[in-house]
Amino acid sequence: RCAQWVKEKYGIPEQGKIVLSAGVQGLIKGTDLIPLLAQRLQKSQLHFLWLGNCSDRLFGCTLQKMLRKMNLADRVHLEEYVSDAADYAKIMAGADVFLLPSREDSYPSVLLEAMACGTVTVAFEGSGGAQELLGEERGVLVQFLDLEQMAHAVWEIAQRPECYEQMRKNAFERVRKKASFA
Repeated sequence: RCAQWVKEKYGIPEQGKIVLSAGVQGLIKGTDLIPLLAQRLQKSQLHFLWLGNCSDRLFGCTLQKMLRKMNLADRVHLEEYVSDAADYAKIMAGADVFLLPSREDSYPSVLLEAMACGTVTVAFEGSGGAQELLGEERGVLVQFLDLEQMAHAVWEIAQRPECYEQMRKNAFERVRKKASFA
């Protein structure tokens, strides 16, 4: 139900899978890695949706130009921050995968939000707090800046969600017990 709403809202085809990221767009958050991941997964039905404003106009323009040159503008959706909490929760719950491509993030609260919504998450090892949050089978950690490994993990989760059910439960329980998000 949530996935259908998200697809309609952002123009994602019904058969598409949603890979969600959130936060201020920028280099440290890894927004520039999204087109490179989308290119590796071009033959899939994956659509990347990033929620969050871009505070650097040059970065934003460069990213849009990159998407056009790579023919990915229809599969990578860069949207503004969603202020309505109910809509934001629906988007989180409607995603097939939550992706945190941050190069550095000491306390990625967006991971907690995704975990609280039951969305399986993927992040880089050594990028900050993601390692602590996603350890012990609560999410998927890939080698730092290994885009091949990250693309493979995203594809696997989107194609075979049933294999990640225990991970989803572990993540939800951790947030419920330790973070007061759920």
